[in-house]
Amino acid sequence: MCSPEAAPSALRMLAPGLNAYTLRFDPDLLKPLQAEFNHSVQPWLQSKPGQRALQGGRLLRQALPGRQYAVFSYNTYPLLWIAHHNAERMTLFQRLFRQLGLDLHLQTQVQPLHRVRFYAGFFVVGQQAPAALWHDDYAPAAPGYTLITPLYPLAPEHGHLLYKTADGQEAIYRYQSGEAVLIGAGLQHSTQPYAPSGQLRVLLSLTLGSDRLRDWPLLAPTIGRQARYFQLPCGHIRGQCLCRLWARFRRDLA
Repeated sequence: MCSPEAAPSALRMLAPGLNAYTLRFDPDLLKPLQAEFNHSVQPWLQSKPGQRALQGGRLLRQALPGRQYAVFSYNTYPLLWIAHHNAERMTLFQRLFRQLGLDLHLQTQVQPLHRVRFYAGFFVVGQQAPAALWHDDYAPAAPGYTLITPLYPLAPEHGHLLYKTADGQEAIYRYQSGEAVLIGAGLQHSTQPYAPSGQLRVLLSLTLGSDRLRDWPLLAPTIGRQARYFQLPCGHIRGQCLCRLWARFRRDLA
């Protein structure tokens, strides 16, 4: 449970009729993850392979040197999702999940059996967005959410978040320090296009949702593709679960 001084305010709906919310929090909570990014991820991004990856143009699904993180991309789009690749690194992201009190705040939206489950954490990094890439994060009715907040303040030229309102109009959510947006099923959204920048645009993302393993078929298209090392709804790590229901899902989804 988060301490009173660290607890965010109650969730606020992003716009009427949308399955998306914002919450405020103490930006000092990000300091451990800022230090981790600087130490473990930024050196790779500054290397020749990292610089090539930031240009886009190819699908990426690979562990980084040292295998503490893995990088993923959505096809050839120049946006990198850099995920923890072991238990030690995952703990850094899961600690923030607890400090933000997300289990408390999302009880109504997720309706878990016992508690809202943390699945995985990411650094989302880019230097350009050539065009809008409209998408939903989750399958219809999936009880999952993606939290996104800037790890560092965005540069003036960086793109923010485009989303579509309940009546289909385009709108912009502007990222700001000390505020996160939580995106659920049904919200059409995209990175706001922006020209190549000399500064990295670094967001922090957490995925979270149901603790019911029966919900996995709805969550798998998102959670199962974004990372290699993540928690399942039951709380076990992918590849280490012996639940009977998981064994059945593995057969059905094979």
